[in-house]
Amino acid sequence: MGNRKNRVLLISSITYVLIGLLVLLIKEDLYHLFSFEPSILLVSAITLMLGGISIFLMLYVRGAIFPSSIITDEKYEYVSDKSSIDEKFELLKTELYSKVADFKNIDEVKKEIRTSINQQVSKLSEEKIVQQISSKFSNELYTKSKLDLIENELASIKFRIERETARLARYGYINLMIGFITTFLAIFFLGYSLLGVQTQNTTPAEYIYHFMPRLSLSVLIELFSFFFLRLYKNNLEDIKYFNNERTNIEMKIVAIKTSLLYDDREMVKSLMLELAMTERNFVLKKGESTVEIEKNRADTSSNDKLLGGIIKILDRK
Repeated sequence: MGNRKNRVLLISSITYVLIGLLVLLIKEDLYHLFSFEPSILLVSAITLMLGGISIFLMLYVRGAIFPSSIITDEKYEYVSDKSSIDEKFELLKTELYSKVADFKNIDEVKKEIRTSINQQVSKLSEEKIVQQISSKFSNELYTKSKLDLIENELASIKFRIERETARLARYGYINLMIGFITTFLAIFFLGYSLLGVQTQNTTPAEYIYHFMPRLSLSVLIELFSFFFLRLYKNNLEDIKYFNNERTNIEMKIVAIKTSLLYDDREMVKSLMLELAMTERNFVLKKGESTVEIEKNRADTSSNDKLLGGIIKILDRK
């Protein structure tokens, strides 16, 4: 039901955009046929196009347009279980092939096996053999269970970071599109206002009064566009930050696996302490700073200098 609704909304958004473009293209014909005002046709066409684009962006943010790139929790668990089953199947298949290869050469090694068994049985009792076998496989299973437990926990964190990165990427694309669209509208509005302007027998004051409101509106639209382009820049910084966090998690997974495989308890202890001390809502002490804070300070300083330069230019005039 949800997929059908999303398809209907997607088709509607495309239809609205196409109708708006069609109205813009045949605006003169509609004026002559139905006596519609050109301004009404222009506003209607832009409204339809913006409505279609808004619906498209809404579907894009919800992940309904490219659902294959978005993994839900249930699908993630299914993929994890399937990959685990595939790994076990490949391991069993490898062991089976090795056993088959051994059976092919069984005649050659039969005497060696019998000799080795007789020697070992003579030295060990049945209980010791059982204990050694049980100890060997139990240790391997215990180590593997620890690895799987830690890897699953860290993999869930990694998955959440990847999902957040995908969400930020979608919002970044939307901010970029809105910034581009608003810039195009400002240029279009300013260029459209220049069409049909009679400069003959016009005083400079009348010329300024005619274009000042249009120029002011274009500047406001550009400021609106600058806001969304700045959001796009911030989205890129956030994506870079989350990718760095994902790299840190992957490196910690490798370190934990290595320390467990080599049974390095000191290394495991230090890694566990480091993970336990992880804090992302920390409070900075006096005199401390971060890369994000320094970037914000630099951006604020550059914006203040730009605004001060504009004010000085206006004061001179």
